[in-house]
Amino acid sequence: DKLDCQMGAKLCSKQVSHWLGFSPPTQAYATPEDEWKARSEAASKRLLEAATVKEVKAALLSGARINARQAVGDGHTALTAAASQGNLEVVKYLLSSGASVRKPNRKGDSALITAATHGRLSVVAYLVEQEKGLRVERNSMTGDTALIKAAEKGHSDIVRCLCDSELGDVNGRNEAGQSALLAALNQDKLDVVKFLVEEGNASPWVAAPEKSLGRSRESLAYINAHLSKELMKVISRDLPRGTGLEDRIIEATIGFGHPT
Repeated sequence: DKLDCQMGAKLCSKQVSHWLGFSPPTQAYATPEDEWKARSEAASKRLLEAATVKEVKAALLSGARINARQAVGDGHTALTAAASQGNLEVVKYLLSSGASVRKPNRKGDSALITAATHGRLSVVAYLVEQEKGLRVERNSMTGDTALIKAAEKGHSDIVRCLCDSELGDVNGRNEAGQSALLAALNQDKLDVVKFLVEEGNASPWVAAPEKSLGRSRESLAYINAHLSKELMKVISRDLPRGTGLEDRIIEATIGFGHPT
């Protein structure tokens, strides 16, 4: 009877371990705490690689730390990794399970900034919806906002979503002094530029940072080397009349070798 009980206990323990995603121990541990730590690290690694809600649940039941970061690469958390892949269902489940929306990856990017950078509209829209309760907006270590990154990458649908949400300052700058408008200009994302100026209430007359662009000019439009005829029409529409600025912008554009 005693032997039967021992065998039954081992079988039960093995079944529970299977349910929780534990594998049989392959080494001896000095203390139970060491064993639990090792299992937690293994579970956290599985969590960071999880692609489905089922895999996330199994990893968490196995002791995964929900806000753990990858040891390599961008140092993603499970949430920022899911956001970068546009995995909305996993994003929702992680947040409902206690994942921190403000915990950045090792680069300093939050889930919102990561999703905006990779063009994941559905994730961006969901995180924006949670803004009141979760305070999703967070600058990365470079000072970039989700809007700046989306503008830089030319993700016009995400730029529109963020502007419509009024999440952050459309004229806000990163550490290099770039606003969303300047970031879009520097990458020739003219669709984004037109939207920001015409509908997003971005100011084309924000003084540009000399340290980041190497030119001393009094306006963003004046210093930018990527002006086109189409963009000139948009920007010059609101020029102060009688100041000669329009002629000076055209002159600067010709000087950079761009068509007027």
